[in-house]
Amino acid sequence: MGAAMWNGTLFLGDSMVVYLGPAGPGSWHAHHAVQITLAWDAPVMVEMEGRDVVRGHSALVPSSVRHRLETSAERVAVVFVDHVSAAGRALDERARAGVALPLPRPPADAADVSRFVAEAIGELPVAAALSPHVTAALAYVDGALEARPTLAGAAAAVHLSPSRLTHVFAREVGLPFKRYVLWRRLRRVVEEVAEGTTLTRAAATAGFSDSAHLSRTFRHAFGLPPSALQHMRLLVD
Repeated sequence: MGAAMWNGTLFLGDSMVVYLGPAGPGSWHAHHAVQITLAWDAPVMVEMEGRDVVRGHSALVPSSVRHRLETSAERVAVVFVDHVSAAGRALDERARAGVALPLPRPPADAADVSRFVAEAIGELPVAAALSPHVTAALAYVDGALEARPTLAGAAAAVHLSPSRLTHVFAREVGLPFKRYVLWRRLRRVVEEVAEGTTLTRAAATAGFSDSAHLSRTFRHAFGLPPSALQHMRLLVD
């Protein structure tokens, strides 16, 4: 029932994903993205592990913080900003400081999504650039998802020892290497489904061992089963 309530539109951009439409309850989960939740016609409740419960029409969730959402709103926006992006890292600092977000007017259609996200995020300080080694490691991961990227393979690709890359990667990206790989696999699944691929084939293309592995990981990251994607209209920017 909860998954079927999420039957709006999902926009996939380069460094963010935006869901627009009705929402329902979700189980406890955590993901690499910084999450902005906005609701216009009814309030939301966002419970975060180790933090105060947020009740209102907007909420900002830091990267990798376990949380769950409850709402019956029909006009909701959930924005997932990749922590690896400069905007994501700067936004994460704002989220951890407990800074509130304004409630911009809701977007009318796909053409308004970029404006809407810019209004929701507002002006952000410029985040430090990622190091060349980490940038190269990220490129290696994206190119090797179906073949199952490894720390050893990434270290060889960027000419660092595995132990050194482990330290640098976690410091700059905000996640251990293995958990980041899982995050990118989830993103690849959404991209594949948006192109019309079945969930079973998408799981294989993204390097998941089987559909059950995908289902467990997707629920852990988003609080919903991957079948929720089949209720949404998926658009790739």
